[in-house]
Amino acid sequence: MNDNHTFKAVIFDIDGTLTPDVSWTALTRDMGGSVERHLELYRGHRDGTIAYEISKGELLKLWQATGNANKDFFEKLFMSWPFREGAEELIGYLKSKGYLVCLITGAVDLYAEVVAKRLGITHFIPNTQFIWDESGKLIDFDYEVKQDEKKARAVFGVLSRTEH
Repeated sequence: MNDNHTFKAVIFDIDGTLTPDVSWTALTRDMGGSVERHLELYRGHRDGTIAYEISKGELLKLWQATGNANKDFFEKLFMSWPFREGAEELIGYLKSKGYLVCLITGAVDLYAEVVAKRLGITHFIPNTQFIWDESGKLIDFDYEVKQDEKKARAVFGVLSRTEH
């Protein structure tokens, strides 16, 4: 890496930054589920009128009802979603200049993994972990309610790795 860089790492979000959509609602839409119901659950949870476990359970039921809540379907879907114009070129440029490029995202782990793989990024931190059964069906997920705090911890973790 060139020693006169002021910055050593560039950290990106995915949703609305590298991609044009919010992955959570795009996933529901492309699975064939009700985005309106998804947003009702999200807003209810955010506003405190629906408990976390209830909103999470209802969203999981919504996804499972489509018949598409499986790892293979999700991977193919995530591979097909577009990046914003110029995103791939920007990541390539930054990497060619020796920057550590990272993703810290509120998106789910599988989506972050697919985006990272497509862009050749090795460091990524998602907010949500999907839990699959042995056949690849989605059976649960762990969602960090306080995303801003998790992202801040992740940024500090990335920064500490670049200070050597």
